[in-house]
Amino acid sequence: MLTNTQILVVEDSPMVAWDLSCAIEDAHGVVIGPFATVASALAHLEGHVVSGAILDVELKDRNVVPVAKELLRRGTPIILQSGQALPGALAHIRPVLVVHSKLMERHLLVEKLSRLIQIHEAM
Repeated sequence: MLTNTQILVVEDSPMVAWDLSCAIEDAHGVVIGPFATVASALAHLEGHVVSGAILDVELKDRNVVPVAKELLRRGTPIILQSGQALPGALAHIRPVLVVHSKLMERHLLVEKLSRLIQIHEAM
């Protein structure tokens, strides 16, 4: 499904990050991260390209809006997950973004991201 596709994971809960990483690897993707802070994710993105990302909306240092904006600017497909609603700053620039519940099964998030990547690559 994700054969050798680089997927950025930004998640500050170690258990959720591990679970996401396992789901990505089970789909034959390559996990980039996981990063627990906006600062560390942005630092990595300065010199790297990823094919997709799964982002926790609320991190320890702040919300993930700067990372999401950078990825959207690049045209990178993203999946947002949280127990909260879409932050206003993202709703303003991309109102169709959906925030998925952290209770959603991880393999379903990975499948959805895989479909978004396939659509993006076909464009």
